[in-house]
Amino acid sequence: MTSMLYVLPDYRRFGVSSMMLSLQYEKLRELVKKGENVDGMISIPTSNASKQQFLKLGYTEIYTAPPSIYKLTNGQQWQSVDPEHPTVSLMFLKL
Repeated sequence: MTSMLYVLPDYRRFGVSSMMLSLQYEKLRELVKKGENVDGMISIPTSNASKQQFLKLGYTEIYTAPPSIYKLTNGQQWQSVDPEHPTVSLMFLKL
């Protein structure tokens, strides 16, 4: 199961992302109850605000990589649009 989460600016700070992540978490918990082998949820935050949101929801940062190792499909170097979040983080939430 793969999904991307993006909340339009006019709808931020209303708990939309928290609600959507909670629903996703519950769907995965149901799969586990049915016998599916699911360990948790993985996220790659794209801003410092989203990283803080994931930490608040119980995610842990399991890997941080400098952007210098990432290249876009056109060969250009990836650059963060958030100066407070210049690295690429991998977050995990155990079910």
